Amino acid sequence: MLLSFSGRLEFSEPALVYEYPKNGSISQKRGIDSDGKSLSLSWKVRFKVAKDIANAITYLHTAFPRPIIHMKIQPSSIFLDKDIPKLGNFCYFLSIPKGKMYARIEEVHREYLHEVSCACGKVEFLDPDYYKTSIIMEHYDVYGFGIVLLALLTGQEAFDANRPEEREDIRSYVEDLVQKKRFNEIVDPKILEEEGEIYEEKELQLKAFLKLALGCNKEDKEERPLMIDIAKQLFKIEKSTRRTLGESVHSN
Repeated sequence: MLLSFSGRLEFSEPALVYEYPKNGSISQKRGIDSDGKSLSLSWKVRFKVAKDIANAITYLHTAFPRPIIHMKIQPSSIFLDKDIPKLGNFCYFLSIPKGKMYARIEEVHREYLHEVSCACGKVEFLDPDYYKTSIIMEHYDVYGFGIVLLALLTGQEAFDANRPEEREDIRSYVEDLVQKKRFNEIVDPKILEEEGEIYEEKELQLKAFLKLALGCNKEDKEERPLMIDIAKQLFKIEKSTRRTLGESVHSN
């Protein structure tokens, strides 16, 4: 779901006005408790955030004559309104020009190129391919969404200077633990504590979620899935887990 747009006001600088959901952004509530005040989200809510925001981004990419690239997919752009996830922060979105498969910021936002380049996302959420080519495609949002999935799964910040230097960014941190087969260290302990232990069906769901997240964060943008396929995969993960749980209940 997208945040309701209330209008555009003209101050010394143009301003977009949106509703502000009661529960704020998930950057404050996804499970991080660095300030002792944030609330931990259940795994059920985190999965719903992933599924609903995937649908919202898919809508932007596919529902218009030309794909709309959000440009700032990160936790601070995702809001909760009574546990209903909503995507906001459209200050720097762009549309792929007609007749092209990609866009460049200087072609679309020429009048404030420097501002957009600096503000279109924190470095840990930026598509590494963008640094090489300056080309923006749907894959740009996919990369940011993959980092959001890792943040939801681990409950950690996308960048943490307290981690070893080679693992300061969350993708490197998770990939290192995957290589060492230390899955339980990847998952937010608050998720593990929900039932006291991870039952087999939930572990399968968490691992499928992790695999999808890492697929979104492939260095080569051509190896990443499209948002429509990501949304379908999240639906399949949820559906297969429900079916497995149902079979487990009946077998008992």
